[in-house]
Amino acid sequence: MAAIDGHGATLVYGTAGGTPSTSFGEVISIGGPNLSRPMIETTNMGSTAREFIAGGFYDSGTVDVEIQYDPGNTGHDAMTSAITAGTEHSFKITWSDTSTASFDGFVESFGVTAEMEDRLTASMSIRTNGTLTLATA
Repeated sequence: MAAIDGHGATLVYGTAGGTPSTSFGEVISIGGPNLSRPMIETTNMGSTAREFIAGGFYDSGTVDVEIQYDPGNTGHDAMTSAITAGTEHSFKITWSDTSTASFDGFVESFGVTAEMEDRLTASMSIRTNGTLTLATA
């Protein structure tokens, strides 16, 4: 299996249910989506070890993004507005090999950090909503 360089990954957004195409800009890191599926325990008195079946729904979890924050960046401004308005957006992550992860979601948190002798950054958490579409290069 070939390693894929994280450098060059992009994040774009758009209207929920639509095709995301507006560049977010100045992304430092992207973590997620973080898929999970609940397990239902089926262990009984006749079992010799714990037993489980997969629950019916998977969860795409959250996508955590760190950015070099620019208060004048329209993408950054749109995400802070999305929190206050409760607006859902479509998002698309494109990795450096052109594989993609597409999903709708709500901005769950957006926090700015200012440190001495460092750039202004922000951390954002996007809560995925509904189906996650993964496409390979």
